[in-house]
Amino acid sequence: YWDFFYIVGYSIPLFALILLFTRKLSGKIVDIGLYMSLTPLVAGIFDLVENINLLIMLNNTPDFADFVPLTASITAFIKFGFLLVGAIFFLVVLVLTLIKRFKK
Repeated sequence: YWDFFYIVGYSIPLFALILLFTRKLSGKIVDIGLYMSLTPLVAGIFDLVENINLLIMLNNTPDFADFVPLTASITAFIKFGFLLVGAIFFLVVLVLTLIKRFKK
C-alpha cells in the first residue's frame, strides 16, 4: 500500500519541475513543455492501475483472472515509458536553462 504514496512522490514533483524550468525558456519548447509536463501524471495513473492489479494478485492468490498479470505488466511498461520520456525532457530543459543562464 505504501507504493500509492510513492506515485504522488514522483509524479507531482517531476510535473512541477518540468513546468518550472520550461517557463524559463522561450519559443516552441514552452508549448512542448506544457504537454510534456503531463507525462509524469499519466505515468502515475498507469502506476495506479498497475498497483491495483498487483494487489488483486496478492489478495486473491491463486484465484485472480488470467488478464490481471498481463494488465499489470503492460501498465508497468507504459508507466516506465512515460517516466523515461518525462525525465529525458526534464534533463534537456534543465540543460537549456543552464545554458541560457550562463550566456547572460
